Amino acid sequence: MATNYTSYYQLNQWEPTDQVLHTDFNDDNQKIDAALHTLNTTVQQHTSQLSQQGTQISQKGDCTFYTTTYEGTGEDTRTLTFPQKPLLLFICGQTTGVVFTLAETVQSTAASGYPLKASWSGTTLTMTNTSTDVIPGFNQEGYHYIVIGLFRAGQ
Repeated sequence: MATNYTSYYQLNQWEPTDQVLHTDFNDDNQKIDAALHTLNTTVQQHTSQLSQQGTQISQKGDCTFYTTTYEGTGEDTRTLTFPQKPLLLFICGQTTGVVFTLAETVQSTAASGYPLKASWSGTTLTMTNTSTDVIPGFNQEGYHYIVIGLFRAGQ
């Protein structure tokens, strides 16, 4: 049986003198499976809601609503290309609660409170982590991100 446990999911962390039991692994696998299932269900619900909201918003006024998703790689730079340059862009992280906006003229902003350089080249956005001691909040490895863009209609 393990002496120590991880902070968030209480997974087993063995010391060299601990006896390792297969039931410890089974318990850990059940916790991981449940957490992944909950996360997947949440992402599916949000994706469905975004689709419904996109349809509703596109019928109101003179903007076009666009959504996409991406999986974080952990690198300090992330590039996204859009059908046209958004007037407003939201990027939402699945578990970190990262939400930040980029207007079409903004060159810097913050993700999770950390500095971020945003540069546009046509319809391509390049985001760069400008802090040397933090994980990029907009591209954390293995994290799922939802992107929502508002475009001018008819362009």
